[in-house]
Amino acid sequence: MRGTSIPTTYNGVNFRSRLEAKWAAFFDLAGWRWNYEPIDLNRWIPDFVLHGADGKVLVEVKPAYEIADAPADKISAQAIDAGWTGDLLILGAEIGRNENFACARLGWLGELHTKEAGEHPALHWWQDAILHDGGGIGFCGNQGSFKNRITGFCDGDSGVGGSDDDRIEAMWKQAGNAVQWRAP
Repeated sequence: MRGTSIPTTYNGVNFRSRLEAKWAAFFDLAGWRWNYEPIDLNRWIPDFVLHGADGKVLVEVKPAYEIADAPADKISAQAIDAGWTGDLLILGAEIGRNENFACARLGWLGELHTKEAGEHPALHWWQDAILHDGGGIGFCGNQGSFKNRITGFCDGDSGVGGSDDDRIEAMWKQAGNAVQWRAP
């Protein structure tokens, strides 16, 4: 049986679900600029846009613990059909763990893979979105570009992983506290 979303107000914004509100609270605690349901794309309304130093990242929130290829590729196709050529980020029900870098996994980052002659149409290449503390808290992919999508810092894999895992987990708990149900 599927759960029902609980509309939640956080910081004056009405969110369709408590999970979306929790992510907004987390973004605030991390110091990230964001907008909720910023644009209507062809058949898709991203839940958020994150404003990074070098561009925007469209964000979809899913009440899931792992990402499946089919929903991720559907989001990618919808974004590309609407003309989006930037990064995508899918956030789940929790902050996970990336064992290769032994650090927090915020979700799944989609970097655009452009079509070459004879290949299938372009889609985003999905990978773990992991903690990156170069220039401040942000995230990058665990493969491909190690560029911090929030601060713009990029020096190979310098800054990837970082030592802020405890802080990230504490911020996630604090975000949950900020949006928890309270009796009227």
